[in-house]
Amino acid sequence: ADYMKEYSIPTDQVAEFRTSVHGQALLEKHDLGAPSCNDCHGNHGAAPPEVESISKVCGTCHAMNASLFAESPHKKAYDELGLPECETCHGNHAIINATDALLGVSDEAICSRCHSQSDNPKGYQAAAMMRSMIDSLELAEKRADSLVTNAEQKGMEISEAKFKLRDIRQARLQSRTAVHAFNQAKFAEVVDQGIAVAGVVSGQGQESIDEYYFRRYGLGVATLIITIVAISLYLAIKRIEKKQAEKT
Repeated sequence: ADYMKEYSIPTDQVAEFRTSVHGQALLEKHDLGAPSCNDCHGNHGAAPPEVESISKVCGTCHAMNASLFAESPHKKAYDELGLPECETCHGNHAIINATDALLGVSDEAICSRCHSQSDNPKGYQAAAMMRSMIDSLELAEKRADSLVTNAEQKGMEISEAKFKLRDIRQARLQSRTAVHAFNQAKFAEVVDQGIAVAGVVSGQGQESIDEYYFRRYGLGVATLIITIVAISLYLAIKRIEKKQAEKT
């Protein structure tokens, strides 16, 4: 490390890796499939990062993300600005967890680094809309999951709707990949599909809950009617017995 400092070469790579999503997966969760230093740089013939684009290394695991980015409008823009691809948004050694917070126009969003209402407003509006769509999908998923859980706790048969929850989660995961195309229309297709499934699941969950209460209230009403009829029959029998007693 001291030798590297002499030549103004950074020495915090390992420390940053430990805090990254890759480092946490490997060192804390013991996921042996997570990349370590040699996966990106090689082993004995380790290559410095400037020899070849690190993004090509990222693409060996994140192939779909890389493919979508290569066809996106950001590819040309990044080339013109001399920016690296994946690591511009995600970092290299200290790679952060790719949550929905990275998308949008808030202070913590990656998009807001380059896009604002005054500078690149088209991208700003697209980022805001895409974040709104992914938030809507998340809310739809939570509502569907809540209704299904509620119905299941009430003892209703809800296995089909519960199975469909996986399709909503899958759509949310696919949306995180689709965002790399930076195409609002394509992104909307994925999100809308998830929201549509969430609507169906929510409908099935609500129907099961309504059926539960219908059965419960129906049983109560039926019990009340039966009780009234029984009391009426009892009173009628008593009247008849009384009349017969008076005759005798």
